[in-house]
Order: sequence, then structure tokens, then C-alpha cells
Amino acid sequence: RVGVHIADVSTFVPFGSALDAEALKRATSVYLVQKVIPMLPRKLCEQHCSLNTLGDKLAFTVEWTMDAKGNITNEWMGQTVIRNQCKLAYENAQSIIDGNFDPASIDLAHIPPSRHMWTIDKLKESVKGLWKIAE
Repeated sequence: RVGVHIADVSTFVPFGSALDAEALKRATSVYLVQKVIPMLPRKLCEQHCSLNTLGDKLAFTVEWTMDAKGNITNEWMGQTVIRNQCKLAYENAQSIIDGNFDPASIDLAHIPPSRHMWTIDKLKESVKGLWKIAE
């Protein structure tokens, strides 16, 4: 299964408000090399609407079930509540693909051992599986 989760900001951005109008004009956050121009105020983007680890977050989700060749065999779309277990930077995922991943490069200190619903091996397996489908 492959899921794409987009934060549901509707709880924090009332329809038709000035904030909604400004967000509509911006359409998305813009990520530059050393700077981000957020679609919403920073506090909303970085705390309440960010899909950071552990906290429950409202999201819109598209989930695909795929075979080993990447053919979609089933799809589902809907509103969800998600809880990320790990946040990877692009560099982390690339190092897994390249075979030189250092588990110490990701911050696991905020996750109590009782909440470890995954292992480093499972994480590596998942990233490599997505890479194989993308090839």
C-alpha cells in the first residue's frame, strides 16, 4: 500500500475568511533552497497543520494498493486521522536507496520505545520498495 496524506487545514482556516482568500491566492507553500514561503501563517504550517511525528493530524488521504510492478489494484480516498511514526528528509531516503543509511541520522528520541510500531529494517524495506516501484 502507498498512501499520500495532505494536511486538512479546514479546521484552522474558515471558508471565506481573509486567511482562506490569501491561502487561495498562494495555492501552496513554496520551498526554496534555504527558505520556505508558507501558504498559511508559520504557526499553522509548522505546528497545527504539519504532518509531524506522533501527534494525531487530520488529513485527506489517497491510498493505493499496488502489485510488485506498480500496477494499481485498488484505490481509496477519504478523510483520515494519521499519526506519523517517523519523519525522513530526502537525504535520509536517498541514503537508504544508496545503501549507506545511518540510523543515527534520524531523530528517534521523541518516540518512546513503547511506541515503536516499526523498525529501522522495516523503514528501509519500505523506502526500497517504493524505489523499486518508481524505477
